[in-house]
Amino acid sequence: MKIKKAIIILDEKREHIEDFIASHILEKWNSFSKVDDLRYITNMAMINFVLAFAETKGISTNEVPQEVKEKIAKATVKIERKLCKILQAQLQKKSKMYKDRHGNQRIKKS
Repeated sequence: MKIKKAIIILDEKREHIEDFIASHILEKWNSFSKVDDLRYITNMAMINFVLAFAETKGISTNEVPQEVKEKIAKATVKIERKLCKILQAQLQKKSKMYKDRHGNQRIKKS
């Protein structure tokens, strides 16, 4: 019986932590416009790093125009935003055990 109670307590804590991460961290992170700029800069740095590393291995990357790098970085920013929203939705889902304990009452967001 103590094990079952401990599992219930852990499940409750996990649900609250997931709600907090989804609504207070990821949602706010995705809402800041400067975050997209940061993502873009990071993506450009990674693209340039990969191209520089490839050149050290003897692969010519001089043919990659700046416009292509920028398009890749912008597309990656869109993908990162979508992935963040998907992660938010997944974290906000409640487990079957949690739903069973709380019945059919409407489960509110934290």
